[in-house]
Amino acid sequence: MKFSFVLLAFWILVQLTGLDSRAPRNWPNKIRKKQRSSEYSRVRKLEDHSEIRYQERLLDFGVYNSIQLRCFPSKKERFEIHLHSVTNRRTIPLLISFRPSENDIVFNSMVRGVWDHEHRRIVPVDLSSVFTIEVYLFPIHFLVVINGVWFHQQHYSHDVKHVEMVTVLGEVVVREVKTFTFEVLNEEANEPRKYDNTFVRYALPDEDPIPPTTEPAETATEAEEGPIESEEQPSQYAEEEAEPDVEEVAEPEVEEEAEPEVEEEEAPEALINFN
Repeated sequence: MKFSFVLLAFWILVQLTGLDSRAPRNWPNKIRKKQRSSEYSRVRKLEDHSEIRYQERLLDFGVYNSIQLRCFPSKKERFEIHLHSVTNRRTIPLLISFRPSENDIVFNSMVRGVWDHEHRRIVPVDLSSVFTIEVYLFPIHFLVVINGVWFHQQHYSHDVKHVEMVTVLGEVVVREVKTFTFEVLNEEANEPRKYDNTFVRYALPDEDPIPPTTEPAETATEAEEGPIESEEQPSQYAEEEAEPDVEEVAEPEVEEEAEPEVEEEEAPEALINFN
């Protein structure tokens, strides 16, 4: 009895640890990967193909959420970020492809295995250091923010109502993945803004005209002060030159013209009396 009990315990141990060739050896590893994927704050390296799943949808009933990734490329090689709205991998609402060799970031989308027109932008960050990518979901487009700067707006190629999965391909370390919500302004009700601070600062540059307006105002004042100082110097010389001109003209004009006019009028009167 004791020997059979020991054999039974040994057989159970072999099945659990995967020492038997007939048992799935990667069964414990699958459990560990699921546990690690739920811990977004832990540093982990994504291999050739790995997934980060979210427990809830990212777009629901007018409250729009966003995804934030902190990436650190291990090498200057191409890596991609895919956002999936369905489990089918042939439909990708948003592709973000970093291509250091071309110094470009490619944005594209796939519908039923067919890629749409790609949009290229110059890489705005140093890919050898950690950088942050934020993706905002709107009713008709994605908004991509890199290191807090509004970078690209990608319209949906098909109807996108939610994002369920994010896939990262390539040799890159994802240090942090998190989601947070922000609310959209209701223009009809004229309600106050309820955006997140990061979104208001960088996603709406037209709403923050303070920095561009102050700089030209300062330059204008400086430009006005410059000519004013230069005009004062010639004005002093002009006054000094004007004084002798007035004295020279006033004295001879009054004295010389008055004397001959009186003599000419008296002379004809004397001639008439003698006749």
